[in-house]
Amino acid sequence: MAKKINYIHTTLGTEVATTDSSGFNEVVESSALTAGKTYYVVCHALVEGSNANSVFEWRLLDNTNTAQLADSVLIKEPRAANETDSYTFVGKFTAGGDGGGLEFQQKAAASQTVRTQYVSMMIFDLTNMRSDDYFLVSDSTATEHTDSYVNRVSKTVSRANAGDEWLIFAWGSFSMDSTGGSGKSAAMALAFTDGGATATAEPDVQEYGGDLTDVLAHMFTRTFTVGTSGEIIWNLQSKDPSLHSSTPNDYEAGALFGLRLNAFADFESVYTSGANAHADTNFEEEATVSITPSQAGPVIVAGSVLHTPGRHSRGLISRVQVDGSTTPNAVPDSQRSNTSSGTNTVLSSPHISSFTGARGVANTIDLDSKLTDDSVSQNVTNRSLAAFSTELDYDSPTVTGKMRRPGMYRRGNGRTTAKRLRR
Repeated sequence: MAKKINYIHTTLGTEVATTDSSGFNEVVESSALTAGKTYYVVCHALVEGSNANSVFEWRLLDNTNTAQLADSVLIKEPRAANETDSYTFVGKFTAGGDGGGLEFQQKAAASQTVRTQYVSMMIFDLTNMRSDDYFLVSDSTATEHTDSYVNRVSKTVSRANAGDEWLIFAWGSFSMDSTGGSGKSAAMALAFTDGGATATAEPDVQEYGGDLTDVLAHMFTRTFTVGTSGEIIWNLQSKDPSLHSSTPNDYEAGALFGLRLNAFADFESVYTSGANAHADTNFEEEATVSITPSQAGPVIVAGSVLHTPGRHSRGLISRVQVDGSTTPNAVPDSQRSNTSSGTNTVLSSPHISSFTGARGVANTIDLDSKLTDDSVSQNVTNRSLAAFSTELDYDSPTVTGKMRRPGMYRRGNGRTTAKRLRR
C-alpha cells in the first residue's frame, strides 16, 4: 500500500455566538488526537464582533495538554461591527495524554457578542513523510519593530534540486503599540534566496491596530520553483513601514511551514504576483489549477490572495471552488475574508480545505474573490493556489516517468504527458 500523509479537517459552517466575557468558550473541536504524536496545524476562521469599539478574542486550546496553543491568540477591535475578518494560525504541537482534540475558542467583550461564522482547520500528521520533504520552523522572540525589514524566522534547505516545487505557509503575529492611522501599521513579507540571489520579498501584507491591546496575525501561502540546485533560503520578515518613534509595534511570533510538492503523487500549483484590478462586486477568478488524481482519495487545497482596499472598512470576499462548488462549505460565498483598517493596508485572504478525488477524473479548482465596495477600483495581487494528493510518491510505480511496472503516470505540475492509470 502506498504511503500517505494523514490529516484531520475540522470545519464549521454555522454561526456560533457567545456573550460571555469572563472566559473563552468552545466554537468547534477536532476529533481526538493521539498522545505523543506531533501535529502540524493550519487554521483559518472568519470571525466578528458586535461593536467596533470593543475588543474580542479568539484562540486555539490544546485539550490534550489542557493549554492554550502557544501564540495562537488573536485580540482585535473590529474594523466594522458585525463584519467578518480572518483568524489565522500556523504551528505544531505534540499531543499530551489528557484526551480530546484541538479546540477553536472565542471570548466576547463586556456586554457584547462575539461570533464565528466559519472554521477550516487542518491538522496534519506527517509521520510518513521523509524529514527533508517538509519543515516547520517558528520563533516567539518578542521584538520592537524598526522601519526596515528584519528576518524573524528563517529556513535553509542545503541541497535543493532544480525544478522542485515548495508550498510555503507564512504566518506572523504582532502586538500593536500604535493606533490611529495607516502610518502606524505593521508589515510582514517573505523573502526567498535561490542560487545566491534574493528575489523581491513578497507577498507583503500591512495592517494597523484599532486598539493598543490588539494582537493581530496574518497568513499567506506561496509556491516556489527552485531554479538552481544547491542552497535555498526563506526569511519571514517584519517592520513598521512608518516607524512611530515612541511606540513602535512589536513582532510577537512567526512560523514557516513548507511542503515539497514533488513528494506527493499528484500536485498542481500556480502563483502570480501581478495585480488583478477589480471594478465591480462580481466574483472574479484569481487563480485556477486542474488536478487529475492517479488514485482515489483526499486532495488538499491551499491558497491566498492579497487585497489593497484603499480605504477603511472596505472588504474582500474570497472563496475556493472545486468543480463549481465552494469548499469546505458555502460560508465564504458571502462572508468577508478581510475588512480594511485604513488607506495603506494590504490584507491577506487565505484558504485551506480538502476534497475527495476520483481516480483518473480531472478536478478544476478556482480561487475567486469579489469586492464589497466598488466605489473605486481595487487590486488583488499575489494570487497563490496549490492542490496535492495525500498519497506520497515514495512507493508509486513511476517517478519522473521511469516505469517500475506496466503502466505509466507522470506526476506533478506540468508533467502530464502519456498518462495511463495504474492497474
